[in-house]
Amino acid sequence: MGAHGQAWYEVRTFVQQDMMRPQSAMFYINTVDTSSRQLCDLLKFHRDQRGVVTDVLPNVYRWALDSITSIFLNAKIGCLDQNPSKDTMALVNQANVILGPDMFKLITRPPIWKYVEPPYFKYLLTVYTRFSLPVFEIF
Repeated sequence: MGAHGQAWYEVRTFVQQDMMRPQSAMFYINTVDTSSRQLCDLLKFHRDQRGVVTDVLPNVYRWALDSITSIFLNAKIGCLDQNPSKDTMALVNQANVILGPDMFKLITRPPIWKYVEPPYFKYLLTVYTRFSLPVFEIF
């Protein structure tokens, strides 16, 4: 799950050169702006009678996934649609697991998963695999 050591260095070196330049960020500004406007529309849709969105974080995760897929895959997968497809919501839910408390445990605790697979590691690995397969099919 993820890359470490030499594999991480190679990926980081390849991506970092382009992503650290301000010109590169400007290239994607319209894409991120479109996703941001869609997020605002989605938040308006989810307001209660008082005009309050009680839980913004799931929508922010959807925005992040939409922005990332728009930039790196050059595709909109419908994360910010008011009624996303079943497949899109499955991808969103998998991303939430990957970025959630189990991943926090994995990266902040001693790496016992290298020797013994705790239940949260097995679960993360299963979700990561389900999440990765559709992405790899695009390439």
